[in-house]
Amino acid sequence: MLSYREVFQRLAREENVQVIVVGSAGYSRFHERMNPQMLSTTERFRREHRTAAKEFHFDWVDFDELLGGRGAKERYFMADGVHTDERAQRLVADAIIPPIARN
Repeated sequence: MLSYREVFQRLAREENVQVIVVGSAGYSRFHERMNPQMLSTTERFRREHRTAAKEFHFDWVDFDELLGGRGAKERYFMADGVHTDERAQRLVADAIIPPIARN
């Protein structure tokens, strides 16, 4: 199974391919109560993705930041606390338009 880093390496070797990496929104606070390590693990994973995206000169969109970060993002989660709603998806769409338009 390929790791994300290996996928990034393969994409970086391709010509005429624009890559936009959208970081995770993470989870709601409900999940932190269920698994206290979940949010810290997700945050570490997000930092590693951001670092790799920058290393390979990919555009980066931080979904968590788009939603306002911890606490503020709660309003964008659906009842399951994992999936985000239509408003959140529109924020992502609006964030990826500028990098697409540059090319």
